[in-house]
This record gives sequence, structure tokens and C-alpha cells, in this order.
Amino acid sequence: LVHDPTRRVRNFLNEYLGTPGQPVPFCGRQAQLEELHSWLNAADAPPYYLMTAEAGRGKSALVCRWMEEVRQKRPEVEVIFIPISIRFETATQDTVFAALAARLAKFYDEPLKPAALSGAQWQGVCESYLDRTPPAGKKLLIILDGLDEATGWHFGAGFFSTDPPPGLRVVVTARLRVGESTPQGWAATLGWPERLTRMATLPPLTRIGVEEALTSMGDPLDKL
Repeated sequence: LVHDPTRRVRNFLNEYLGTPGQPVPFCGRQAQLEELHSWLNAADAPPYYLMTAEAGRGKSALVCRWMEEVRQKRPEVEVIFIPISIRFETATQDTVFAALAARLAKFYDEPLKPAALSGAQWQGVCESYLDRTPPAGKKLLIILDGLDEATGWHFGAGFFSTDPPPGLRVVVTARLRVGESTPQGWAATLGWPERLTRMATLPPLTRIGVEEALTSMGDPLDKL
């Protein structure tokens, strides 16, 4: 059967975005949001975007917020967001690629027949979709958040094409590994050459950013 982690993904998004009645505060990352929008909007930008940072730096919060802005402002862009999270039980190969295959099939308006496939087989299904050019007037944005949490499997250098079709953009976030301080190590793991990749290391919040975040949270005594 096609594994559908929709509820787990929704719970993940609620963790970082909140709900309409109780939104999660978000401040201090305007420069990074603008950088991501600029990359997506530029026709001559590389198709792949790799963001790394230390644990707890706010990668997930940033890409979740950006994803929501893209969905609101860019209706021609189909966004597929796949969180790779141990905590939310979306870190196994079969979960990640079955979910990605289901979303890709929906984007291309093709029924995805239920099948008892292995994680590697689902990965192969995804690869065949990623070689296609999006329909006229549409763009496809795939966000894979938390590659470092992949459990029992890893991305090889062959999953993403070194000659991707026009209209496809991919964002991957990952925690910096021990001994690494730049994204180059993850780029090599993914097989992403520099000519195809925008690389960024998420900096700590500035003092002003921290103050904005604290202010946006309000006074906890107001609830008493």
C-alpha cells in the first residue's frame, strides 16, 4: 500500500507554524526569507539549494515559514514538503519516498496504484518523476527538511540528476556533521556540483532578531 504520512507531516508543520488559533511566533530571519525567495524567483539561479546549520539553529522553522509564503504568493509553484524527522516518525526510506512518490503522482495527475514496494523501489519511482519537465506554466519545488535524520538509509549521489529538467527546484536542509563547518560535505553526499547548487549556512540569530522573537511572544503573565 502507499504509505500516507499526511497526519505526521501536518503535526510537524503545526509544531513550527502553529495553528490559525495559536500561531507560532517567527522573527529575525527576514534576510534568509528574502534570499530563498530571490533564489526561487531568479530564472538563472541554480536548481538546487542546500542549507546547513548546527542543531537548533532554526532550519525547519525557516523553511516551513518560507514554504507557506511561497504557497500564498506563487500559485504557479507546486510545493512538496517532506520532513525527515525521527521524532515525527517520517525518517525511514519507505516513508520518505512513498510520500514523495504520492505527491509527485498527484502533481502529474497520475493515479499511483497501491503497491507493496520497498523503500528503494519507491525511491526509483521518485527518480522517474524527477526526470520529467513540469507541465507548461507550472514549477515544482521540493523541500526535504532534515536529511541528517534519515534512519537506516542515506541519499546516494545518483538520486538527483546533474541535468535536472527546467522548472524543478529542490531545497535540502541538514545538520552539519562532526568535523564539518560548511555545506560542501553534504553537497558531495548528494552529488550536487557547485555549478548546480546554492549553498548556505544558517547563521545564529542576531541580537535584534532575538529581541524581535521575544517581543513577538508577548508577556507570558498576560495569560494569568
